[in-house]
Amino acid sequence: MHSWKSLFVFILSGITAFLALNIILMFYYCLPIHIKNPDSTTDYMWESKHVWVEMTEGISWGKMDENGFNNYRVIQNPDILILGSSHMEATYVFQKWNTVNVLKEYLEQKNLSLSVYNKGISGHHFLKCCKYLNANTQDRELKYVVIETMKVDYSVDEIQKLFSDAIDYTESYDSGLIFYLQKMPFLRLLFYQCDMGLLNLFFDNKNNAHLNPLRLLMRSLSKRNEQQSLMNTHQKVKADVSLEECYDLLFSYIENNSHGKKIIIFYHPEERPEKDGSLEYRTDENCLSQFSRSAEEHGITFIDLTAASKELWQTEHKTTHGFCTGTAFSGHLNKNGHRIAARHLADCIIRLEKQNVSF
Repeated sequence: MHSWKSLFVFILSGITAFLALNIILMFYYCLPIHIKNPDSTTDYMWESKHVWVEMTEGISWGKMDENGFNNYRVIQNPDILILGSSHMEATYVFQKWNTVNVLKEYLEQKNLSLSVYNKGISGHHFLKCCKYLNANTQDRELKYVVIETMKVDYSVDEIQKLFSDAIDYTESYDSGLIFYLQKMPFLRLLFYQCDMGLLNLFFDNKNNAHLNPLRLLMRSLSKRNEQQSLMNTHQKVKADVSLEECYDLLFSYIENNSHGKKIIIFYHPEERPEKDGSLEYRTDENCLSQFSRSAEEHGITFIDLTAASKELWQTEHKTTHGFCTGTAFSGHLNKNGHRIAARHLADCIIRLEKQNVSF
């Protein structure tokens, strides 16, 4: 009898502790659940009008719009569309500080009434944004499409995935056990920590294969997208093509799927401190040069924020990546990074608008 009573107390204590942890973590790490995007303009979107709290990197909170993207409100026919990864999703800074809203402020200061809408979403790297470019440029009112990237050194194999419709696809769980498990902040945070390397502290990484089911339990699987390719024709990138030919095919694809919209790509490399106090950037200069050149040849504007990041460090001793609650010099764009990106985008758009007027 005593053993049954002890077991009952043990189970009740565990349940109470689990519930208490979930309540506490609602104010530390509380994210919406992503659901499949019916418009097929991204792999997924977040729950409509859901509040998020993020303190693993930075200290911020906000609310998704009706479409499940990080905006104050939905804009049906925007003039400027922002595409990108979690850097543009920007749940690591307050909404008023993200690229979209700071860009709006800069444009308003110049008396430009251009509406801006953000479709940045976690996991949507540059090539995945390119994959959905055709679907995102159908709006006739749209004038500019901004694509964020942290990478310019793409291999032939990576670009081949775009043309063979093999870009990774993030599944969404709209129902079932995993859907409900995702509603528990403690489990979401536990998985996040495991995925960031927590388990490696306790297990040999080489012998960690048996832990894969745990990873799959909470994370959407990355696999080939079975949707019909957005390419009109299935081009193949030959394995022996040069870097120049490879990038030419990539930017030809972007140009052909832009529907006449002006494409602006901005690059924000992650910084790394050196012993002498300067910053080093993990950029392949050859790839960067070819990326920029190929973009220009296809009428695509390319903005490199490296120099602006260096200037910020030299003049204000601030970085564009990293947070007080995370790791310095790495991670997502912080408030400074978003401000610099918005300023350079605004300058670019203002210049392009003046050119259009002159014509």
